[in-house]
Amino acid sequence: INTQRISSTESISLTMVGGKCLLKIWDDGIEDGDRVSVKLNGTLVLHNYTLQKNAKSVGLTLSKGENTIEIVALNTGDRFPNTAYLSVEGTDSKTKLSSNLEKDQIAKIVVVY
Repeated sequence: INTQRISSTESISLTMVGGKCLLKIWDDGIEDGDRVSVKLNGTLVLHNYTLQKNAKSVGLTLSKGENTIEIVALNTGDRFPNTAYLSVEGTDSKTKLSSNLEKDQIAKIVVVY
């Protein structure tokens, strides 16, 4: 599976068949203290999380139509920038993403269900 890069200036759009998906998030490089928060449709689902080598899994329940997942960089850790690797998994799909963000930047993923 290829990894798509997402930035703070554009969003990625995905389509899911079911109303649930699994978001996995981790640090694929050196653990350097990168911290993120994750929002689904404006609601915090992961708060002030320090990225680690082992993926953190968050189950998400989608609303019918468009859903917005926001990855918010809370810092840049010890090594610039804040680098997060993500996987969005549905019943029939898996998309790998990576973000390189500065502090307070937001990467958006639009999931259509």
